[in-house]
Amino acid sequence: EIRMPAGDYVTYTGYRLYVIRDNQESLLVDSDDLSGTYTHAANTSARLEWKQTFREVGRLFPTAYSSQVSVPGFVAAETLEDFPVLFRLSANAPEGFSYADCRADGNDILFTDSDGRVIPHEIEKWDPEGESLIWVKLPRLAVGTRFRFCYGNPEIEMPAPGTNVWADCFAGVWHLDESGVAAAAIDATGRGNDGVASKTTKGDLTEMTATDGAICGGRTIATAAAANYYRVPNADVLDLGEAFTVSAWIRGTGVNNARIFNRKSNWSDANGWEVQWDTSNTVGPRGSAGDTNGSRDAGIAAKAWTHVVCVYDGTTVSVYGNGAKAGEDVLVTPVVDNDWAFEFGNAHSANGYLFNGAFDEVRLMGGAASAARVKADYDTVASATFLSADPVKASAGANTLTVESAGREIGEVTPDWGEHKDLADGQVVPFSAPAGEQVESDDVHYVFTGYSLYTVDADGAETLVESRDATSGTYTHVAG
Repeated sequence: EIRMPAGDYVTYTGYRLYVIRDNQESLLVDSDDLSGTYTHAANTSARLEWKQTFREVGRLFPTAYSSQVSVPGFVAAETLEDFPVLFRLSANAPEGFSYADCRADGNDILFTDSDGRVIPHEIEKWDPEGESLIWVKLPRLAVGTRFRFCYGNPEIEMPAPGTNVWADCFAGVWHLDESGVAAAAIDATGRGNDGVASKTTKGDLTEMTATDGAICGGRTIATAAAANYYRVPNADVLDLGEAFTVSAWIRGTGVNNARIFNRKSNWSDANGWEVQWDTSNTVGPRGSAGDTNGSRDAGIAAKAWTHVVCVYDGTTVSVYGNGAKAGEDVLVTPVVDNDWAFEFGNAHSANGYLFNGAFDEVRLMGGAASAARVKADYDTVASATFLSADPVKASAGANTLTVESAGREIGEVTPDWGEHKDLADGQVVPFSAPAGEQVESDDVHYVFTGYSLYTVDADGAETLVESRDATSGTYTHVAG
């Protein structure tokens, strides 16, 4: 994609080559390639037409307010693709935010990447009287990544984009924030692989109640007296092969070799997989055999929420607790997919091996997650400083000049960043940016490469006046 000056995007998809003879044009080549050759024939002319797709983004959704958000809590030396961060919203957080400035249901909220492209989000909890929780899928997360939180246009209503947050790399995501006794666990990917509240012969579904969660709401699975679990019926998307990642926030009150994750009919089957919370308070993964090759201390504390992750990668499993790797990898038999359901909270036949406690945010992801991704998954929930949002800025009114950046507002520019009010008709405003690299940190440097100048009418519509590969220029103001 090539970003156009107005913030929209063009992608070249191929070309058509026409030959013209005796004023008659005929198609010679219709190709999806991005290069080719033309051999000229005498007494003819030719026309080359590039095929393109056009995508309007960002500026189609003018909003009254915005805040730039950075991710200072991510310091790993790698880039994560399609990573969901948890954005927390409450009165004056970000500074200057007020629920009164956006729609009552929050449907005018949107997020954009640093290039102005709208990116998916899911509102897990909307609470105008308290804290709202929003998952935002960043196309890429690396040191220095920034995105923008925008709101305040009652005329627009963004489509519900929640499923786009999870659909690409997750086989299933269950927030477990539903209300009611024994409520179904809704699959947030939109594929409909909902978990069914289930029990063994010792179970009692009335104990499967909503509870406070590690993120939003959680779900009590059972107490000491009941053997309950959630069962996600078999589906092709659950067949992830030898490499996958399973995770959840769990809060247990006691253990007895509980199967916290299970995709086996029986523990010794030569297919499927399962993860056990042992009586020694360690996490023991199994592959497609009755593996008993070890378990690892994931730091699970009684009656406290712990983020437990198992990363299967062929013949080994890495166990993590609260973002930290728990010892050496565990050897397992490579997983052979089966037609069994995915169960969490207990195993369907484990009457004697009960999980007592609650679950929140269960995820099943294709591929082996890196250590950096596991830690970021934990930090985006547990660390209040993983994200940092700048104070909210209001969109400019009449007779103003607003200076902003497509990336980071770093360096000393003239006029300074922000809104400059009360310009007079005909006033000439020179502007400039510094040359050379602007250092934000040892790892992040910026270089100013040019500018785009827009006029904004009374309805908020922007018109490109000038776009140049220069670091200085002038603006002549027109009243109104």
